[in-house]
Amino acid sequence: MATISNLSMNITRVTDTSGDTCTITYSYKLKCSDEENAINMSYSMGCEIWGEDIKYHDKLGSPPYTQHSAVCSTPPNEYTQSFEVDCSVLDEDWGEDEIFIRLNGRSAAAVGGGTTEIVSNSPSVSSHF
Repeated sequence: MATISNLSMNITRVTDTSGDTCTITYSYKLKCSDEENAINMSYSMGCEIWGEDIKYHDKLGSPPYTQHSAVCSTPPNEYTQSFEVDCSVLDEDWGEDEIFIRLNGRSAAAVGGGTTEIVSNSPSVSSHF
């Protein structure tokens, strides 16, 4: 089964006359099994933004923010995606905000039939949004 590895994220704030826009850039590698690599299995990937809290995490905004296709290969392909949100979407807490992304993938058809789902969370980024 495929796994998402080396998922990283950064957030860049841009202030202009219309307000604050945050650009979220993330990258990862899709590592697949030999069987998935042999058939160039493809995964439909979607990205969600989450706010980290002590007890429960909050899904922020209207996901998915990006959707793209990721294909199994040897060596593993590395993917980088970016999208923009109003920075107020990231203001999820009193004081400092802890933000992470959740990357979800679903295979077109898994080896042996059916679909396979994969999920990974990035490390959190802390800032005042």
